[in-house]
Amino acid sequence: MIMRDDLIMQWVAEGCVSHSHGKDLEHVAKSYFNELINRSLIQPESTDTEGIVSCRVHDMMLDLILSKCAEDNFVSVAYNAENIGRQNDYKVRRLSMYFRAAGEENGMISLTIANSLTQVRSLALFANSMCMPSSLLFFECLRVMVAGDASAVIELPTEIHGLQYLETLELERLKVAGWQLPRVPRWICKDLGNLGHLNLLVKVTSTDDIHVLAELPSLTILYLNVIDRPKGETTIIFGMGFPALEQLYFCCGRDAPSYLHFLPGVLPKLQHLEIYFDEWEWGGAPPDGMDHLLGLRSLEVYMCFHCSESGHSLSYRRATDNRAGCVFADATQ
Repeated sequence: MIMRDDLIMQWVAEGCVSHSHGKDLEHVAKSYFNELINRSLIQPESTDTEGIVSCRVHDMMLDLILSKCAEDNFVSVAYNAENIGRQNDYKVRRLSMYFRAAGEENGMISLTIANSLTQVRSLALFANSMCMPSSLLFFECLRVMVAGDASAVIELPTEIHGLQYLETLELERLKVAGWQLPRVPRWICKDLGNLGHLNLLVKVTSTDDIHVLAELPSLTILYLNVIDRPKGETTIIFGMGFPALEQLYFCCGRDAPSYLHFLPGVLPKLQHLEIYFDEWEWGGAPPDGMDHLLGLRSLEVYMCFHCSESGHSLSYRRATDNRAGCVFADATQ
C-alpha cells in the first residue's frame, strides 16, 4: 500500500514536479497522481472525504516499473551490501534498502561504496536495514529519507541534522540508540530548514516540544503521534509559529482534545486537521481555541469506539458550524 500524501511529498522534494500556470507544486503533483489513477497505472486502495488516501500497483505493472527504473537508473533496490557495491559505477539517485538476510543487519557499508552514493536524493530503509554508512553526511544531496518498520531497529547517525537539503523525513515505530524516541528532538529545528513533511512518533510531548516544531519554517504537513503527555502537564499549547503548516494530524491514545489549546493567530495557513483519540478517555469537549483556526476548511475526528451524534461528536460539529467552507467529518471507528 502506498500513501498518496507521502508519494506526492516525495515527488515535490525530489524535484520531479515543476510549476504550471501559477499552481503550487503540491497541486501539480496531485494532478499527476490523478492522471496515473485515470490511466489505471495505479489502483485506488482506500478513500476518505477528500478522495483517495492510498493506492497500490498491480504485480505485473510493478515488474515493468522496476525494469524501466533499472534501465534508466531511476531507482536502485538493494537487498544486501553486495547489491549496493554493484551500484559503484552508477550515479544512484534513489536507493531503497531491504535487508532481511541473517547477519546483514550488523554490516556497515564501506567508505568506498559510501563515496559512490553522494548523488542519492532519496533513501528508504525497510526491514532490518542496519547496513548503512556510519555517517549520513555521505548523502550530501539527500532530500527524502523514509525509515520505519515494526520489526526493525534502525540506528540513525547523529549527523542527520546536518542534511541541509532534507525536505521529507519520516520516523515511525523506531528506536534510537536502543531506546524509543522519548520526545521531539531539539535539534530538528536547527538544521532542517527545508523540511516540509514530518511524520513523528514519540512517547510524550509537551508545549515546549510543540514550540520546537513550530520553528520549522517550511513544514507544511505534520503527523504527530503521541503515546502520552508528561505528568502534571494540563495543556499542550499551539502558539505562534508554524508559518507554513497546512495539514495537522494529531494522534494520542488518551484524552487528546482536553489538553489541546490553540492561541489567537496560531497556524495561519492550516486548512486540514485530524484528531485521533480514545473515546473512553474523552471528557466530551473539543480542544480550546478551535475558533482561532481561521483558515480551517476540514476537520476529521477519529475515535476508537462509536459515539452518537447527540453526544460527543456534536460538540465538534458546533465548533465548525459557523465557519464558512469548513467541513466536519465524524470518522468514528
